[in-house]
Amino acid sequence: MAGKYSPFRILMWAIMLIFALYVVLPLVIVVLQSFNPRITLIPQEFTLRWYQMRTGGLLPALGASLMISVPAVITGILVSLPLAYATTHYEFRGKAFIRQMLVLPIIIPGVVLGLAYLQLLNSTPLRDMHPAFVLILVHTIIVIPYAARPIIAGFETIDPAIEEASATLGARPFSTFLKIILPLLVPAILSGGILGFARSINDFIITLFLIQPGFVPLSVQVFQTTQFGLPQVTAALGSILLLFSLIFVTAAEAILRLETRR
Repeated sequence: MAGKYSPFRILMWAIMLIFALYVVLPLVIVVLQSFNPRITLIPQEFTLRWYQMRTGGLLPALGASLMISVPAVITGILVSLPLAYATTHYEFRGKAFIRQMLVLPIIIPGVVLGLAYLQLLNSTPLRDMHPAFVLILVHTIIVIPYAARPIIAGFETIDPAIEEASATLGARPFSTFLKIILPLLVPAILSGGILGFARSINDFIITLFLIQPGFVPLSVQVFQTTQFGLPQVTAALGSILLLFSLIFVTAAEAILRLETRR
């Protein structure tokens, strides 16, 4: 009994509880404020007027975010698959350099990346392209490290004997990849897609450097509403973004469980 309620165990539970409150409590407050008609910590009554689609340009901002993040994730995964395959199946000069380059977009400050991309795009014909295309291109670069690393780990967990046995039976490498390897990689691909989507749709700093009038993603819209709008409008925008992320992650986790049971 003493071991069950030892001081160390109690301390660890206390730390976990404090950490959970530190993470969850601000989110709960934001959601509550989105239904609060007045600027008070505890709502006395509730309203849905802050969720009206015309308030703060919610619908266009959400559409802009999806227009950027979804193609960026798909493109990032399509680039990551051959990249991960090459770095796990072949030995070649520059292999270590490629793996190190995958870390750079993660560790380089967003301000530096945003300024670098802005200067690069201003000196190329891309400056005349639609802002959605430019942001998809940049967000694809941002997504690739988050998508590639889980896929690389997925390749490394697959027994090479599977491909050898398939080749022995006369199957071509591409057919083996499509029918055997790719289904085994589904959990890793989903994990990379989830991480990449979360990183893309929540990006603010890099996106802020590259937006143009008339095309403002949700993360930037939240910031602009914070600066020039009501706190409740910002809370409503943040709650929508939070709900959308939770739905996406929950659905992806459900798919992962189904794939694991097969």
